[in-house]
Amino acid sequence: SEMCKETAFEDFIQSYPQNELTDNAYYWLGESYYVKRQYPQALAAFQSLTAKFPESSKASDSWLKIGYSYYEMDDLAKAETNLQKVVDSYPNTSIARLAKNRLLQLRRDH
Repeated sequence: SEMCKETAFEDFIQSYPQNELTDNAYYWLGESYYVKRQYPQALAAFQSLTAKFPESSKASDSWLKIGYSYYEMDDLAKAETNLQKVVDSYPNTSIARLAKNRLLQLRRDH
């Protein structure tokens, strides 16, 4: 039975706002919305992570997914800004390569 994953993550975040796993909970909350194409909710979760846990090991992934979420929502200016931020902030990482690829796609398509 698919007990709503989102609810479980949200409950965890509310119960343990400062836990070292809370950033992961935000990340997986964002991911679970993202895969369901619920991009505004995904965006909100990823933005909560980057705002509250800027040093998180999941921050770079979250910035990437913020860019992807804007892209999926057709907000291409914000997609471009956030993807470029990933490229600039995390040079020479696999995350930056993914961001670069999406930027190329964005510029080619539009």
